Amino acid sequence: MKEIKYDVISVGICDTSEAPIDKDIFYKCKMCDEIVPSMPKKSTGCKCGNIEIDKEMHRLWVGDYEKFIVLKKTPQ
Repeated sequence: MKEIKYDVISVGICDTSEAPIDKDIFYKCKMCDEIVPSMPKKSTGCKCGNIEIDKEMHRLWVGDYEKFIVLKKTPQ
């Protein structure tokens, strides 16, 4: 199985409206190290609850922005 690789594209976002959204954009929580897709098929979040995405309401919620990283999947 191939390991998925990511590039860090943003650290230090202060508002969820600044977070990019796309099929190859992911959010990483530095508290639990979980990676969450920015465009999930259903509502989701990281293990510790620092990042939550409500699919129906099209909302991203972040508890601690200092622990929030935006990643882009590198082409394979």
